[in-house]
Amino acid sequence: MHYIYCPSGMKIPHIGFGTYTLTDEEAEKLIPLAYRHGYRLFDCAPYYKNQAAIGRAIKRHNLPREELFLSSKVPPDERGYYQAGESINRSLSELGVRQLDLLLLHSPCPLDKLDGDHSPYYESNRAMYQAMEEAFYSRRAKYLGVSNFNAQDLADLLSNCRVKPAVNQIKLHPHHVDRETLEYCKGKGILIEAYSPLGSGGLLLDPMLNQIAQSHRVSPANICLSFVRQIGCLPITMAKEERYMDDNISANTILSPDELYCLLQ
Repeated sequence: MHYIYCPSGMKIPHIGFGTYTLTDEEAEKLIPLAYRHGYRLFDCAPYYKNQAAIGRAIKRHNLPREELFLSSKVPPDERGYYQAGESINRSLSELGVRQLDLLLLHSPCPLDKLDGDHSPYYESNRAMYQAMEEAFYSRRAKYLGVSNFNAQDLADLLSNCRVKPAVNQIKLHPHHVDRETLEYCKGKGILIEAYSPLGSGGLLLDPMLNQIAQSHRVSPANICLSFVRQIGCLPITMAKEERYMDDNISANTILSPDELYCLLQ
């Protein structure tokens, strides 16, 4: 497993295994399988409603805690200091651990409001993040971060927090790059984690991407993940078949400047 060393001091696996959409049965099967194929970063959230199953899989298969990088989130709809604190404790209990490696604020607003103005929720973000900071200082969370935050959301939080976010997890893939947020995070030393790096699978049929993949003799998924890594981000991906797990974790194709430019458009 390769690692990324961040300005925050965080050492994090270079690729994560996502758990969104997994049923309990799938989670209990795929977590140990992904571990055997080299995955160590597991991206979890109460919103996914499968954390207890992930905790059972870790315990049942005796996955070494010291080898795992477990990430969870404060739910987007539990908008308050006390609600956030209770959620953090539930996540620890469900996953069966005393400390999360990374704790993210899932969203700067309820998820159905992401396309609108986030500023009415800034006060509640500060309160929720304060609860996360308490988890940090009490060693229930090793590092803190956010998810779905744009540059304006981050600017408000950074001016009102004690612990700088180490990570911002956003939707990012070829043809879908929020350059303002990407550059802002890079300037602040915040690592971008990219969810949906394959465009929820739709990108795999993109003609341009397939042409690039054919020229390198790799899969379209390999190109998507290589693109994410080459622009300095960490992909969070998920696969239910072992061949795709192997293909994803080994993706490291070097793309030319022209290829990167095409994929950025």
